[in-house]
Amino acid sequence: MRNVLARLASKAREAGARSFAPFSGKPRGAALLLSDGRWVPGCRVESAALPLSITALQSAVAGAVAGGHKDVVAAALSEAADAEIDRFVLGGPFSGLRRAAPDAYAAATSLPVPAEPCRPALSGTLSGIAAARSVASRAYAPVSGFAVGCVAKLRGGLLLAGCNVEHQDWQRMLCAERSVLAIRQSFALPEIRDLYVSCISGDVSAPCGACRQLLVEQAPRARIWMDAGAQGPRRSTPRRLLPHAFRWSPQ
Repeated sequence: MRNVLARLASKAREAGARSFAPFSGKPRGAALLLSDGRWVPGCRVESAALPLSITALQSAVAGAVAGGHKDVVAAALSEAADAEIDRFVLGGPFSGLRRAAPDAYAAATSLPVPAEPCRPALSGTLSGIAAARSVASRAYAPVSGFAVGCVAKLRGGLLLAGCNVEHQDWQRMLCAERSVLAIRQSFALPEIRDLYVSCISGDVSAPCGACRQLLVEQAPRARIWMDAGAQGPRRSTPRRLLPHAFRWSPQ
């Protein structure tokens, strides 16, 4: 197992190179191992509003949940884990993982050798708001029961899926929009041109304030389409949704 986890940690460092970390200057990566040997990458995505930054492990978990991968058997980081990461692992969707090394977790003593990375979560044959509604079914929302789906149309036409991922500690949750942003960065995919959002249990869909801040930073030119049920989607942009977004540049 030790050799497998060491290889997985190598994949985590590879993913970390894709980080967006202009404020700390400290890229970080994570990799989740599936039972068939495939692995899901994750990298740090920082925000000018520092508490909104997405950790590498959050990014990887978002990618696994959006891809419908429930068979996570191990996780590795590009650096040693701490008590904060332990709490995130234990309270998240893959709580069967236990610390197996300073930089890794495992759910079993026998693990497959890491092979190819997973493909990013795609929305399937649907597009637009219909795709976002469909993707919402993948959400991990045991606390609120409020499932949200988000589909990004990237430059070149690729459709990237994301959904909300809840945690026992609500401060560690990721909304569907931020999940998509984290997955796009982790897979080094092209810029987002259109973003479709649907809260299937609500009458009107709209990004929360935290997501609006990240969208201004990570997808400033995107068109945002928000599900409004029978009324048809409402269109906006990140800057219209958050006209006075927080700005900060490191010294």
